[in-house]
Amino acid sequence: MHRGAPEGDVNGTGGAKPYGSNNKLGSSANNDIVSPNDRKPVYVGKERVFDSDKQRAQKGRATEIGNRGEEYILEHSTKYLLSQSNKFEKAPTNNKGFDIQEVDSHGDIVRYIELKTLTGVWGEGGVGVTKPQLEFAQKHDNWWLFVVENINTQNTSVHVFKNPVKQANRYMFDHSWKQLSESAKKNQSIAPKEGDTYLLPDGNKYEIITIETKGKLYKVRIKATKTGKVVTKKFEPSWEKR
Repeated sequence: MHRGAPEGDVNGTGGAKPYGSNNKLGSSANNDIVSPNDRKPVYVGKERVFDSDKQRAQKGRATEIGNRGEEYILEHSTKYLLSQSNKFEKAPTNNKGFDIQEVDSHGDIVRYIELKTLTGVWGEGGVGVTKPQLEFAQKHDNWWLFVVENINTQNTSVHVFKNPVKQANRYMFDHSWKQLSESAKKNQSIAPKEGDTYLLPDGNKYEIITIETKGKLYKVRIKATKTGKVVTKKFEPSWEKR
């Protein structure tokens, strides 16, 4: 995963080349065909909402870590201000679109900064942007993302990006979405029963003789309707029922 611009790089370029921007397809005879995708390492998700003492404690801990990140940026502001005549100010209370705003000598807001703070290294788990933050970034070109790593160590580093949300104008859904399709959900809800007949990928029809349940999985003994051959397999919801 691309880990962003090096500390102090307020341009947020990081020197990284867009993945796929120079990847050519086919042989040398087709060297004028270039992939149209400027792919960025990003994925989408939906946050689950829980209401428990444990979740509230984790939220409180996250708030504490976030506050440390804000304090770090404010204390080291000279490294990250666009102009030394500017200053950082914390966002108004209960603001959901950003954490810090940069104000110039005239009192005008130069940019909005959303801060993500990590106690460890920025790894494959990534950092998340909430829906309010996403919507705010889509409306404001001067929204920036700061990611702070290792806040509790002497090796704290900051990665700076100029509105990465604005870099996206297309959403790519890879093959892993197949398991979330409505048809997949429907298949997963179907439990096998003794006597049911299925067409398997080998092209043969099988009748279920016995079923052994293992959690949400099923181990079945099946008999080929033509040859009478009996085998034991894990039941797959993708089998075609006949």
